[in-house]
Amino acid sequence: MTRRCAEAWPEPTATVGRRPWRRRIAATAYRPAHEQMKIGVRRKRRVVPFVENKAVARRVLEDLVTQGRVEVVDEIYAPSFEFSDPTAGQTITTYEGIKNLTRDIRTRTPDISIVIEEEIAEGDAVVHRWTARGHNALTGKSTTVPGISIYHLREGCIVSEYVIPDRLGLSRQLGLAPTPGQGQG
Repeated sequence: MTRRCAEAWPEPTATVGRRPWRRRIAATAYRPAHEQMKIGVRRKRRVVPFVENKAVARRVLEDLVTQGRVEVVDEIYAPSFEFSDPTAGQTITTYEGIKNLTRDIRTRTPDISIVIEEEIAEGDAVVHRWTARGHNALTGKSTTVPGISIYHLREGCIVSEYVIPDRLGLSRQLGLAPTPGQGQG
């Protein structure tokens, strides 16, 4: 049985028998809203070592994209997450959206393989510099696309993913955009 990220987040609990909340309410009456949020009920958070966070982030590129195993989406993404690709003007916040994106990538490049060139992890963040290689399904041309992915994780689940692939380089390789020095017409 696979663990869903939603199961890792415990519900906040109220303190019974003590009254620290009364002091908090009185103390927050004059504070700005962003500071009041810091004072509220604290949830117990499971501290995840960065080694485990790196392994979860690697699963996106290795299991999900390279192998096309869309069933891992439920295991590695938090119930409330945001995937953002500003080069495509795309934001995804649902499991089905990520699964459809993966299917689309694998349809366009069925033999895609991604190599992680560099990996940096600190705290709850993991950064990958990667290179994707494969053949375009329509043209048959071989493509090599570098990119960067930035992940933020909470309790072993991805809550934010920011991806920046080299779309201009891909367009040039497919003959859809002029290469530098090439005439326009």
